[in-house]
Amino acid sequence: MNHDSLIAVGASMMYGCDHDSTDGNTKPSEQAYTNILAKHYGMKHYNFSAIGASNQSILRQAFVAMKFAKENNFKPIFWLAWANFSYLGLTHMISHDVARGWPHIDVHGELIGNSGNMEVQKWAKEVYKVLDRFSRFTLSVNTIIQTNLMLEKEGITAINTINSETWKTACNKGTYYIKDTRDSEESLLANWLEKKKNPISAEHLGHGVVAGISGEKLQDYDPYISELWSYMKAFKWHEWGDNDLGFQSWSRDNNFLMYKDEKYGGNDKPSFWHPGEEAHQEASKRIINSSIMEIL
Repeated sequence: MNHDSLIAVGASMMYGCDHDSTDGNTKPSEQAYTNILAKHYGMKHYNFSAIGASNQSILRQAFVAMKFAKENNFKPIFWLAWANFSYLGLTHMISHDVARGWPHIDVHGELIGNSGNMEVQKWAKEVYKVLDRFSRFTLSVNTIIQTNLMLEKEGITAINTINSETWKTACNKGTYYIKDTRDSEESLLANWLEKKKNPISAEHLGHGVVAGISGEKLQDYDPYISELWSYMKAFKWHEWGDNDLGFQSWSRDNNFLMYKDEKYGGNDKPSFWHPGEEAHQEASKRIINSSIMEIL
C-alpha cells in the first residue's frame, strides 16, 4: 500500500456533528465515514474537521494537517470535504480576543453572533453585503484549487468531495448553475443578473433555488470562471450523484437519520441538518464500492 493514513479535513458534516461518540461535539465522531474507511483499509485516521468551518478555514486546517503529516513521516491520503460555498472565512484584526480562531473569522458564524461581540457582528453583515454569493462561490473555487495545488506540491494525494447540500453546480456543455438554499443574499445576485440583462429572469432566484447562465453569456461577463470550474473539477473527486449533489443532500434523499440543529431553526431548515451514523456507514460502503479508492 502506498498510503498509511487517511486525513479528513472538512466542516460539521465531516466532523460527524451531533453523533453520540462526539461527547457533545467536543471531538470528531468515531462513526465519521472517513474513520470507517481508514479501518477498512488498515490505515491510521486523523480528523481535522471543525464545526462551522468555511472553505477558507478548510484550507487553513489542511495546511496544519499537512505539517502534522510531514512531521510524523506519514504517507497520507487527504479527504477534503468541502462546505457550503457561500460560507466565508477572512482574516481581520478586529477579531482579536473576541472571535474564535483569531485572526481568522468565519464570517457566517459572526452573522449569528458566535463571538458575542457586536462590532464583529456588524462587520460581518457589511462583508456579506459587499460579497454576494457569486463572489463567495468564486472565492471557494479558488480556495479548492489552492488547497489541491498546495498538497500536490508536497506529493500528497487528495480526494475532494462536497459534504454540504448546496453545491448543486455544473459547468459543462455551456451551462453553469448555482444552487444555494442557505444563502440569504439572493437579491444581490438577482439584481446583478438583472443589470447584466441575463436571459435567466431575476424571479428564478427568489428562494435561492437556481441561478443559470449559459456558457456563452457567462464568458461575456466573466471569461475565466467556466475554465476555473473545469480546472477545479480536474482534481480527484468523489461524487454523491448528479449535478454535484453533496453528502448532506444524498443522506436526506436516501431517508437516513438526520440530526436537526435547533440552533438554526430545527425542523424548519433541513439545510442545517447533519447526517447521522447510518448515513456515514452507508457512505463508507458507497466509497469503498467506487473507483476512487483504487489509488491505494
